Amino acid sequence: MLLDRLGWGLIFGLAGGLIIGLAAGLESGSMASGMAPNQGIMRSARHALLIGMGAGLITGGTVGVGAVVINGLFIGLLDALFYSLAAWLVVGLAFGGYACLSHLALRLVLWRRDALPLNLVAFLDACVGRVLLRRVGSGYIFVHRLLLEYFAALPDEADAPELGPSAG
Repeated sequence: MLLDRLGWGLIFGLAGGLIIGLAAGLESGSMASGMAPNQGIMRSARHALLIGMGAGLITGGTVGVGAVVINGLFIGLLDALFYSLAAWLVVGLAFGGYACLSHLALRLVLWRRDALPLNLVAFLDACVGRVLLRRVGSGYIFVHRLLLEYFAALPDEADAPELGPSAG
């Protein structure tokens, strides 16, 4: 019983150490200033998929070998599949997947509320073409200070008074 627990602990410890070591080794330094819009979120998605897939393969392989030896082929393969998918999900979310899902959810909510267009980059590039904004790295800034102050001074829609039939 103790030897069985020690074996599983050794398997999970080796798999976890290998996953964290590979993920830390693949992590690069700072982002370049000449990036295109959405390049950072695409990089996060790529990291989430690659590191999550590596974690899933390593975890599934190590758990699979141990489970096949202990429980037989069918149960071992089921355990390997389950732990592989779980590791892929958890590690993928930790290394960029959560940022991608949050970004996507925010963009969809803002689009559904008609606050921003779905193709935001094309809209912002059109504003650059009309000299309302200027691209700085992967972001945008207002060209004219008065335009920035005008938009900042606009009241929120939630603060605006109701103009219905009884308001006249």
